[in-house]
Amino acid sequence: VRDYFGVTERSEVIGRAFFEHYGNRFLKEYTDYFATDEDAYTFPWWLSAEVDFCFIDKRYIKADFSTEVYMGGAHGDSKIRHYMIDSETSTVLKLEDICSDIPALEKRAEVHFRKANNLDAQGDLEQYRFWFRENQFHLNQNFYFDTEKITFVFNEYEIAPYFMGLFYIELPFAELKDILKLKL
Repeated sequence: VRDYFGVTERSEVIGRAFFEHYGNRFLKEYTDYFATDEDAYTFPWWLSAEVDFCFIDKRYIKADFSTEVYMGGAHGDSKIRHYMIDSETSTVLKLEDICSDIPALEKRAEVHFRKANNLDAQGDLEQYRFWFRENQFHLNQNFYFDTEKITFVFNEYEIAPYFMGLFYIELPFAELKDILKLKL
């Protein structure tokens, strides 16, 4: 199963051409598979994608981009990507845009992550089946915020096996006042 809608560049525009490109890619994969596999049997392939927008305040817009795809196998694949858009500049915010000290943010987020998942404070992440690069906790760019907290989302297969599901880390702004650049 492929991540058909994994936007890797935060500057990529999600519009009609974006959806058409990935829809056509999915259709080509489907027709190529059945054209080359003599033993192919018919099973339902499907692709679903949607974008939801939400105004956080006068300055920020949250865009939630969710996809589901099934191309055979044990299960489908679903992803959700969150984008925070500065309405004054029309740019997608990166973590660096909202935080002055990312290593400090990651340390605080790791405490929340370990507590929420009942992990030892200093335990080896791999022993709990987590796939963090170099076995070190890190944050991704898949985040959103409201007026009280910032939330990071890790999709299935991003940091752990499928059966462990999605992971959310919520950090209250009250704990981040010294490193937060946001003005809410």
